[in-house]
Amino acid sequence: MGKQELFDEMYRGAGLGAESIEVIKNFVDDRPMLNILNNQKREFVALKDELEQEGAASGVNLTPVQFADKAKIWGAAIVNTISDKSLSKIAEVLIDGRSKGIIKLTRAKNRSDEDSPYADRLMNIYKNHIETYKLYL
Repeated sequence: MGKQELFDEMYRGAGLGAESIEVIKNFVDDRPMLNILNNQKREFVALKDELEQEGAASGVNLTPVQFADKAKIWGAAIVNTISDKSLSKIAEVLIDGRSKGIIKLTRAKNRSDEDSPYADRLMNIYKNHIETYKLYL
């Protein structure tokens, strides 16, 4: 796996992170949690924008988040919160998503011969978000 695949995974991860927050906000009424989610979404969007610029500068074509991925996020949010919309349950759903992001990013990094500060940054975003969500469990 080279630069293209690693950048695709980082770009996809940042895009899915922002999209998942936008979806889950529909199930949150708590103002402090909404503020946290809005700040976290800005982190993902900023990273996604930087990846687009870096990709364009280095000739990497990035694949945007597909409709099917967005539908999966909506479906998972609805199924996981249908009977429990507590902040604890919301935090659990978000931790699950970030954990999957860590797994996919780690796999992409392990298969790549590239070293990217963007990958490290995305990994730190995932980990920091999980630590924040743990406070709501």
